[in-house]
Amino acid sequence: MAATPAPIGKRGKPVKQDDTAVILWTSGTTGEAKGVELSHRNLTAALSGLNADRPETEKAAEVVVLCPLPLYHSYGFVSCLKSVATGEKVVLTEETELPEILKLVGEFGATQVSLPPPIVALMAKSCDDPHLTKMMDACDLATLKVVTSGGVPLGKSVVERFRSRFPKLVLSQGYGLTETCGVGFRPRGPVECDRFGSAGRLIANCEAKIVDPSSGLALPPCSHGELWIRGPTVMKGYIGDKQGSSSKALDSEGWLRTGDYCYIDSEGYLFVLDKLQDLIKYKDQMISPGQLEDVLSLHPDIIDAVVIPFKSEEEASEVPMALVVKRPESSIDELQIMSFVVKQVEEEYKKIRKVSFVDSIPRNPMGKASRKKLSKQFSS
Repeated sequence: MAATPAPIGKRGKPVKQDDTAVILWTSGTTGEAKGVELSHRNLTAALSGLNADRPETEKAAEVVVLCPLPLYHSYGFVSCLKSVATGEKVVLTEETELPEILKLVGEFGATQVSLPPPIVALMAKSCDDPHLTKMMDACDLATLKVVTSGGVPLGKSVVERFRSRFPKLVLSQGYGLTETCGVGFRPRGPVECDRFGSAGRLIANCEAKIVDPSSGLALPPCSHGELWIRGPTVMKGYIGDKQGSSSKALDSEGWLRTGDYCYIDSEGYLFVLDKLQDLIKYKDQMISPGQLEDVLSLHPDIIDAVVIPFKSEEEASEVPMALVVKRPESSIDELQIMSFVVKQVEEEYKKIRKVSFVDSIPRNPMGKASRKKLSKQFSS
């Protein structure tokens, strides 16, 4: 039965494109979590930008997206919204454990699944973990074609293991912020997805540049600096912004300072190195903890690791310190780990000076660890 429209006089206020449509929260790993106001125009632009790059051969009616992501996070929210807006079938679930998620792939015939990085890493580990291998082999993944990951970049070893274990699956990593509706850069098709370390190219309706954090000047291709983004996907601002965070993030010309340390190559592909706030300042050099974490992830005895700054009185500067979760049966020690890293990095100043073994590393549902909080905890 069709609904009867309410009399004009009793209808609610007309909705304008610049009205707030949704408030999503940042992860809070580099500071206090902030509520981001996104307008109807922002969301429409995000969906338009994503749909503009859709392959002509892809038919929405044949796509089934499984989304086991929290909808308060931009990755989950926009993944779901895109599917609904383009006529794809979307399956929402509160399941967070890998076996249950993969069962749903077979049950609903999912062709694509959007996963947080820790779950992708777990799938990759099935290469050399007999228990995981047995569990994966029992799952029906015949319909699955694409696995997307977002939140934090996947390490090289994770990507290589995943591709070795699942050669027929496309592993897609894009880039976006809550402040840009979770979109910004994305790979187009399997070939671009295979470009290791890249988050793809800019979506159709936005602009981007790499800026020198000190001078504020735009830098040429392949230069390292802060990523700035401008376009219709950029937020209205932060809700209840008493500290003026919006004015700090947005300049007078509408450019959003992302706080991410990146570079864009000569072909327009984005490579995210780290959070600007997380860089370890060693004298006049900058050290990316994320790059050192990628090196640590290559060690077979290391389950998880995070690199944080540690104040060295001897060197009168910040130096890298690693928090490491090792395999229960492993006898690896601090010196062996530091020696392993030295062999993998070219620059002497990047070597890890201290290692602390921990039982686990606290991470949010998207796989992010708060280096700021951990640094305070282990420097006291």
